[in-house]
Amino acid sequence: MITRYSIDLQLFAEEKTEKATPKKRRDARERGFILKSMELNTTVVLLSAFLGIKALGPASVKEIRHLFTDWLDGGLIPQETLNVAYMSNLALNAAKSFILVTFPLMLTVAAAGFAINFVQTGFMLSSKAMGFKLNRLNPIEGLKRIFSLKGLVQLLKAVLKIIIIGYTAYGEFRKRLDGIPGIMGMDITAGITYIMEGIFSIASSACIAFAILSILDYLYQWWSYEKELRMTKQEVKEEFKQMEGDPKLKGRIRQKQREIGMRRMMHRVPDADVVITNPTHFAVALLYDEAAGKAPVVVAKGMDFVALRIRKAAEEHNVHIVEDKPLARSLYESTEIGEEIPIDMYKAVAEILAYVYRMKKKL
Repeated sequence: MITRYSIDLQLFAEEKTEKATPKKRRDARERGFILKSMELNTTVVLLSAFLGIKALGPASVKEIRHLFTDWLDGGLIPQETLNVAYMSNLALNAAKSFILVTFPLMLTVAAAGFAINFVQTGFMLSSKAMGFKLNRLNPIEGLKRIFSLKGLVQLLKAVLKIIIIGYTAYGEFRKRLDGIPGIMGMDITAGITYIMEGIFSIASSACIAFAILSILDYLYQWWSYEKELRMTKQEVKEEFKQMEGDPKLKGRIRQKQREIGMRRMMHRVPDADVVITNPTHFAVALLYDEAAGKAPVVVAKGMDFVALRIRKAAEEHNVHIVEDKPLARSLYESTEIGEEIPIDMYKAVAEILAYVYRMKKKL
């Protein structure tokens, strides 16, 4: 029987209340769904253009002055000199001047745009994101995107940008309105400098406003991104089950567990009293604590490659190595790490320990 309580539980289970798992984030990145603020890109590009113009301004003014001088001088030379060769040379100089003025600025802006994109998204090449999706041609889906919350936010940002640019441009124009007629009486350098100062003033005000807008937009994009990635409790459980059933993941977990166990075991070898070997196929390290009043304990054991590592660690830390093929094999097969040796091996191990203690006293 379906009750109101069971319905509420089902609805709660379907709510996306859980943070996205690393796998969900990786899958989203493969699809091209990433955290990115276009307003931050715009602000950085605008700022780089502003700084580039400011840094390259004197050289650009000088180049533009030479260009205007060449063109204005063309009106003072005799008519017979204005031939095709002269005009071609003048056009070539104009093209060179244009490249010298614009290329460094374009290179600076392109580098800034690439850098801010890389900082936000890193290196990403997703075939899924570039794939063709038929639902993008669906007009109903398009209208849903336009009239969604994201569409409303995009419209609001566009309106804000227009207001910001219009307000700053109008304010600067009003401040410099009285000085605009005076440009006609200035020389080329002074006129260009006056115009550039106005551009700098507009750009600096726009950069400040865009910086504030980009910070707010990044916070919104982060909130929207995390909200889109949220998962239901059931999705988290299903994903965990899939990951548990992955043979590759299980193999990696087992490998990590073996590596951790190996490191712990090798760290105990220097504490051992003796290492009993086969001599190369098996190695068992024993520790006897007389004060505890218990039997010797196996602190490390291994065969083949692991046995060689135990022997090497014992040699490096001056732990005695005793060859006893039957005892080494019996200890390896009957005793686990951390366990005391069996009673039937007390006598054999006691003889070896007595021998080791005698050797230590001689040394």
